Amino acid sequence: MGIDDEEITWLFCIRRTLMQMLRDRNYLVEDCEINMTKQQFIDANHAQKMRKYPTTLYFTAAKRNDDSDQDSSGVDNMLRPSMKAIVVFKEKLPNINKLRRQCGAEIFQEEELLVNVTEHALVPKHEVLTEEEKKALLEFYNISDSQLPWIRTTDPIARYYGLRRGQVVKITRHSELEGQSVIYRCCSHS
Repeated sequence: MGIDDEEITWLFCIRRTLMQMLRDRNYLVEDCEINMTKQQFIDANHAQKMRKYPTTLYFTAAKRNDDSDQDSSGVDNMLRPSMKAIVVFKEKLPNINKLRRQCGAEIFQEEELLVNVTEHALVPKHEVLTEEEKKALLEFYNISDSQLPWIRTTDPIARYYGLRRGQVVKITRHSELEGQSVIYRCCSHS
């Protein structure tokens, strides 16, 4: 079964967004993976690898600060304890939240990964705070994380960064009238 040019373009965009997303989550992804051209994608036979299974794309990558010498990224790699699985489904699934909880992997539909949501002109800069930064923020304002505005785990940005309940994200907006404003949001369940 061959893959036509439209599907190759589709898969190329998905792979690039996945690479960007993994790098933004502090995974080891080299620049050449993100800057890969469509022709390099075709030459490396990635489209066929991504369509090895008819309905899903499995993708794993090693986290930074991982002392092992595991592959930095790859399609169809075996899962390892220090790796996280991201499963991308071609068709829509009716009980996707239930499946997410059952298998422990992050699940995306291909349409969600065609475009990197963080690169949209209307999306402000988001930075996920470390536990130390979160603690310092809460101590500085003398508040608890429940007093911060929420961002739901189902929000596209929260999904992009893989936010979990209790994590805090710093959002920096730029405006011609106000200049720069910063807001913090705490991730909550959907």
